[in-house]
Amino acid sequence: MIIQKKALIVLAVVLSLSLGFLSGCLMSGTERAKAAPNEDSSRKTVSAQGEGIVLVTPDIAYINIGVETSDKEMSAAQSDNKKRMNDIMAELSRFGIPAQDIQTVNYNVYPDYQWRNDKNVLAGYKVINTVRVKIRNLDDAGKILDAVAAKGANIVNGIQFTVEDTSKFYEEALRIAVKNAEDKAKVMTGYFGIKELTPVSITERPQGYYPIVYDNEKLRADTAESTPINAGRLEIRASVDVSFEY
Repeated sequence: MIIQKKALIVLAVVLSLSLGFLSGCLMSGTERAKAAPNEDSSRKTVSAQGEGIVLVTPDIAYINIGVETSDKEMSAAQSDNKKRMNDIMAELSRFGIPAQDIQTVNYNVYPDYQWRNDKNVLAGYKVINTVRVKIRNLDDAGKILDAVAAKGANIVNGIQFTVEDTSKFYEEALRIAVKNAEDKAKVMTGYFGIKELTPVSITERPQGYYPIVYDNEKLRADTAESTPINAGRLEIRASVDVSFEY
């Protein structure tokens, strides 16, 4: 019994020493963690938003051109519409517009009901055929509209001016935006005498391009010869958020 009691006492002492050692290690680790500086919290940064704008002259135009016909007989309305559209296609070809730049966007045949003598009666049928035309030579835009109108086109809408490839202009606007953000950051930090800035984060904001109308003297001069069409200018924008460390 005496031996068993001594063994229990020795075991208790060993456990006590072990727990004390582990506790000391944990406290030491905690103190080291508290003493280590937080690099993120010590970093000094300034953020700025930059914008870039590039004005571009359009090089292509999209125009919806079509024909609406009506007749008591459906076949007659379709035949009339077909003849006019064929004449329009031939006229577009005469201006050098290839078939791949002409796309049908609407073809519709429907009954034409009219209200007569307090009744809704069938007056005939209407046929609508519309194509989307891509015009690469903008100098011909007004002449093309006059030519197709002479061939029977009575639908002209959806005129849109753009550029074939916007990527190079957007890249230029992006460079301007980054420089604009840097200039803003330098103004803010320069007030406090800070001169050195290092970019640590750059985020691009989705943008696009927007039409702006400007006077076009050449089109004005052609007014007597053809319908004046003003291509205007496109505003291509870029925007970025930049953070700098100082």
